Amino acid sequence: MSLYEFAPKLDTGLVDDSARNIADLAGVEIKRAECLEWLWGSDGAPSDVPSVTTDVECPILGLTGVARVDQLDYTIDGIELRGYHYVPSTPRGECLVVCHGHGHYTQGDGGHGRLIQAALSAGYGVCGVHMPGQWTDHVGIPQHPAMFETWWSRTAGSPMRIFIVLCAATLNLLEPEYSAFYAAGLSGGGWTACMLGAFDARIQGCAAVAGTWPLYMRVQPITWGDAEQTWPRFYSMAGWIDIFVMIARRCPLLMIYLHNDICFGPNQYQDTGGGQRIVGLSFAEAADDFCAEVNGVVQTDDMSWVLDQTDIGHELTVWAANRIVELLGGLQ
Repeated sequence: MSLYEFAPKLDTGLVDDSARNIADLAGVEIKRAECLEWLWGSDGAPSDVPSVTTDVECPILGLTGVARVDQLDYTIDGIELRGYHYVPSTPRGECLVVCHGHGHYTQGDGGHGRLIQAALSAGYGVCGVHMPGQWTDHVGIPQHPAMFETWWSRTAGSPMRIFIVLCAATLNLLEPEYSAFYAAGLSGGGWTACMLGAFDARIQGCAAVAGTWPLYMRVQPITWGDAEQTWPRFYSMAGWIDIFVMIARRCPLLMIYLHNDICFGPNQYQDTGGGQRIVGLSFAEAADDFCAEVNGVVQTDDMSWVLDQTDIGHELTVWAANRIVELLGGLQ
């Protein structure tokens, strides 16, 4: 039987990640090394780069402050991945990786264009990176865990690498061009940004908009997330408190939740069904609780959360875009 068949489970059927696997600062790199070995396998992190088609038509109409757009393509296990590199007109020498979520088939979908514009206006280069199968509306990647079992035999390392390999390869490509890299995203892209922040040392700041929260806070199927959000083998090894610790140990982490969200927000939160840790806590108290625990381990205040009350649904708002760019500006 597999390891995670014995892992503690919540009454939702999800792994119980309410207790940290990282005991203290000394354990951060040990846990990160264990996760990286599982994630990439014997091949290690990718050392190659995506293919580049230079000077393509800008995918976002009306975008300003962009000198050129290059298309980035990468294939792994027969799965085509795509992103775009937006070269700023007035560069500051730093780059924001904007990670897109499920169903965001164009670069501006879900409000990503707002973040891309805000970053370009501040002089950041931008890499807009789609999730697997999510760059055209007729190519989909089934998100059922059974697909991961199929992929397992086709990949070195974990099938979860499919979700971050293009980001890592893009950083390989652009390292000579930029002095610093940051990651942010909406929905599944917020999850991707967190994975990058935890497992790629080149990321120096991270923000997730309606991207994830601990499994012990997920009490309804809609908040369970897609397969990569709940994959038992991974989250029994490193729950979300551990992942947040691995990010905040190295760089600031901002979690933005949405007042009117349909996935990760006050409307999806209940204090009764997802584990004893949150019983009796409000949404704000539960978020304060996991941030305080993370900051207590890393001995900084580098993890924080805010509630965006300007949203009209599951979107990346102008307010959130400006908050993310402000976060990056404060890192200098």
